[in-house]
Amino acid sequence: MKRLRRTADAEPPQARREGDAAGPAPSSHRKSPPAVLRRRRLVILGLTVLIGTLLVLICTVAGLLVRFLFTTMAFVAVLLAGFLAVANLPGLESEGRPTEPLPTAGRLKRRNRSDPSCPEAEGVANPKVQVQPVETSSAEIEPTAGEQPPRGVGPQASTHAQAPTPYGVPTAPVTVRQPSDRRPLNTGVQTERYDPQERQKPPAVGCPDEPGRFPVLRKPSAAATAPWLLPSAPSAAAITADEAVLGGLQLRAASVSGPSHRSRGIPRQDAYRIGQDSAGRHLVVAVADGMSDSKHSDLGAGAAVIALVNTLRELLDRGVPLQEIDVRGVFLAAARQMYGVADQRGWTADDVRAVALAAVIPAQPDADGVRRCWLGAIGDVSAWRLVHRRWERLIGDEKGGLDPSAVAHFLPHDVDHLPYGVVEMRPGEVMGLTTDGVADAFALGLDAEQWFAERWRQPPPVGAFLLDVGFEQAQLQDDRTAVVVWCADTPGTAAKGRQR
Repeated sequence: MKRLRRTADAEPPQARREGDAAGPAPSSHRKSPPAVLRRRRLVILGLTVLIGTLLVLICTVAGLLVRFLFTTMAFVAVLLAGFLAVANLPGLESEGRPTEPLPTAGRLKRRNRSDPSCPEAEGVANPKVQVQPVETSSAEIEPTAGEQPPRGVGPQASTHAQAPTPYGVPTAPVTVRQPSDRRPLNTGVQTERYDPQERQKPPAVGCPDEPGRFPVLRKPSAAATAPWLLPSAPSAAAITADEAVLGGLQLRAASVSGPSHRSRGIPRQDAYRIGQDSAGRHLVVAVADGMSDSKHSDLGAGAAVIALVNTLRELLDRGVPLQEIDVRGVFLAAARQMYGVADQRGWTADDVRAVALAAVIPAQPDADGVRRCWLGAIGDVSAWRLVHRRWERLIGDEKGGLDPSAVAHFLPHDVDHLPYGVVEMRPGEVMGLTTDGVADAFALGLDAEQWFAERWRQPPPVGAFLLDVGFEQAQLQDDRTAVVVWCADTPGTAAKGRQR
């Protein structure tokens, strides 16, 4: 059954029939009156005008804000440009170290640091072996007494060598004590003279260096430009330097962490220490180089130089002549100190291995104008003397064999293979005590060796000396340490200044 759907205007059937008979009904009740339509139109028009007015106001306010922001930024930019222009005016800059011109030598070209035409470096073996990350370290080492003595005891041989002078006049024999399997120290070669009034000559090799940057010998290494990373534990400074005057001696010393260490956060494993006896009559120097495959060799090197200087000072204060210094006793004290450092921290002696060099240089020459200096060393830490723009090795093992980085004798295990002796230094001569990080640069060639000779022919400012020691050269990545002593007491040019 279908349901009938009624509409709103449905009428009863009877009414619908009556309406049909009467005719169609008027349709006015189905349309809105005209007044209502007009009101609706006015409302819509008003809303449109209101919305348009609001949009115009919003756009106006937004435009003002944008113009204000742009105006403020322009004003700030003008102020900043003016500040930079004033700050860069000539005369307001701080003067840096003047760049020393470096002329070419042979086939080496003069270039800027970014010039790719700088000559390639000859192949040089990377000194020492790979280094393991350091776990613990400390910045200072206090002397301690280790009870465990190092191994090895051997007899010492004694020989006498005649030392001819540069002027061809024979002098009294100079005693040279050394093991029988070692060559005597070279004491009779004509050497360079240091004249404080001589004008510094430009170096013969190297690319023009920027003020405050390490000079480039031939080609910088990639590691030299890498960021310097901090070691995982507190350690000695990556850079250290000293300047001192003692009697007629001028001294410059510097030690710089090598690119391979500083770019990997490994502590500087080189160490040096300088001092004097109580009377100020002798300069005492010690230089050490920690072995890279030794876990805490930085502490071992630091302990070695402290013990060497302190032991030599005690012997000098007791009046022991230089010729009678017991080299084995001196290095035995360093070995005991290293054993004590390792034992205090629960390490083994292999964790603090190092090679070392010690020197005693009189502050004033003898009556004949000659200084007789004592030298003792173990390993490839070396002493040099400037001779005709070349560096003559006085003491220290030379590298060789299939593995040039290998070291046969080192502390604290070995105190029997100790070359030592007395060498003569005349007024104006120069002596350098270096680790292999600097000595390896001499092997680059005659031009590189002469570059250091010219730079250090006279005592440079300590800042310039520090930059020289930190030179950049591809394939030379080890720590660099050098202590250079000038006998500056030529007639009328004795060094003056506060003694250290």
